[in-house]
Amino acid sequence: MNQRGFLTYAFLLSAAGAAALAGCAGSSSTDAMNPSSSGTASLARFHGMDLTRIVAMTNRMHASPKIRYNKRRSWSRQQRAGGFLTYASDGASGTVDIYNTQVKNGKLYGQITGFALPFGACADASGNVYVADLGNQDVVEFAHGGITPINTFYASGALIGCSVDPTTGNVAVSAFFGANQSSYSGGVYVFPGGSSTPAFYSDPNVALYYPPAYDSQGNLFVQGLGNGYAWGSGGASYLDELPSGGSSLEELSLSGATIYFPGSAQWDGKYVMLTDQAYQDGSTTGLYRVTVSGSTATVVGASDLTDTCGYYGSSTDVIQPWPNGTTFKMNQVLGGNLACYSRFDTWKYMEGGNPKRSLPRNIAPVFGTGQTLSPPK
Repeated sequence: MNQRGFLTYAFLLSAAGAAALAGCAGSSSTDAMNPSSSGTASLARFHGMDLTRIVAMTNRMHASPKIRYNKRRSWSRQQRAGGFLTYASDGASGTVDIYNTQVKNGKLYGQITGFALPFGACADASGNVYVADLGNQDVVEFAHGGITPINTFYASGALIGCSVDPTTGNVAVSAFFGANQSSYSGGVYVFPGGSSTPAFYSDPNVALYYPPAYDSQGNLFVQGLGNGYAWGSGGASYLDELPSGGSSLEELSLSGATIYFPGSAQWDGKYVMLTDQAYQDGSTTGLYRVTVSGSTATVVGASDLTDTCGYYGSSTDVIQPWPNGTTFKMNQVLGGNLACYSRFDTWKYMEGGNPKRSLPRNIAPVFGTGQTLSPPK
């Protein structure tokens, strides 16, 4: 098995930690960033911040990877890649791993190397997979089972995740925060029909944006944290919508729950699914199913993802859980659990509790920052 990295945890607690991030220019540890790809010129664009410090802001545990890049060539068993494939980003080795998670214990079908810091992923109806590379500030597209890029989308900022509009083919990409030297504020880029020139949308009240989701009607949803968090004073959680055909992000009120630390929005085929990395202000990851009417999102179901793999009881921290409860009728949700070493779990969708199975540690991503499921063509 290819050499992988190990985790280091930067416990950047509340205001003090966020303030330390804001003031860390000139103190980045760039010796850890030595990828085999072309990536890392972007370091200087993020206020001199080490990319791993940026990652520590994205998750509740404030965990960041100690990066040991996998410098081997990409590989794939394409002749065996005809079924559903799971693509999982590993920020600790700069790889995206390809699995068949439908077989017992899972099976590694390939690895795509050369990323600077791969993060959230998404797939279209044809099975093409898009991977947001936070370090390279681009989104790279691959065919189902393929390891050679077929398209690349470039945008400014710490790109954290994506979604494909099923009605138009537009690709929406969230920038966790932007490259503006005077502000952390990120936003959402939308590449029309795969075009290389995106439109940009942002909410002045939101600083940090998480992976977005299109619903079946082409409405786009994105979770975020307010400006207070970015500047070290807490910050509120937000849910925004870009309506199909709309020209601006609109804030939605959430009825029936409080999101304490967002992770991502997803579409499960029937409902918008929202992630809370601090479910009920605790140490596990929660999933909320919501319906949207006008400016209100109403919770219609909730579940708590737990895992007993670590030293913190049933702790979980999943940035981008990927549900396919109704889309692919497999009734499961996939996610890398940052609360444990080399942990990639499968839970029964909306049942929650402990995982039904986990990938073997020797093939699981060390630092699982995102995943998606690619349907066969």
